[in-house]
Amino acid sequence: VNQSRLHMQEKNYLAYMQRLKTYYGAEDIELELTETAFDFDTPEMRQHALHVMHELHEMGFHLSIDDFGSGYSDLTILNAIPLDVMKIDRSLLLASRGAKRMQAVLARMIDLGHALGMTVICEGIEEHEQEEMLRSYGCDHGQGYLYGKPMPEAEFSSFLEQHI
Repeated sequence: VNQSRLHMQEKNYLAYMQRLKTYYGAEDIELELTETAFDFDTPEMRQHALHVMHELHEMGFHLSIDDFGSGYSDLTILNAIPLDVMKIDRSLLLASRGAKRMQAVLARMIDLGHALGMTVICEGIEEHEQEEMLRSYGCDHGQGYLYGKPMPEAEFSSFLEQHI
């Protein structure tokens, strides 16, 4: 479930999330944040957002960081938030084509995610060569047009029946 920095500022957001979790009784709910979710104007606002993330994690929500590496990554976020999943932005995968230095960066990012106990996903996989390279680096999961394009729910049900 995508979250934004606006969620971090909502009054009673934590109580609302707890009610949702209790009502639906769902386990394994992943809340996805982009790096910019912590780009606040004041240190107090940032601290509040970090507090919210810790509380959500304590409630049992899984936390993922989306588009990791796409901007000016604040690596201190990896220490400040109890992240469970690192989703590497497709721009890094695209930049790695034929570029040994960027391939080294991509491989080390995957290693870093694992060293921090995170599941690592790479976005934007469109070719088998990209998939093979990511597998060789130990990437846990991938997503992209290689596996399927966005589709309506009815088509998705049919897609699942055919592929699983």
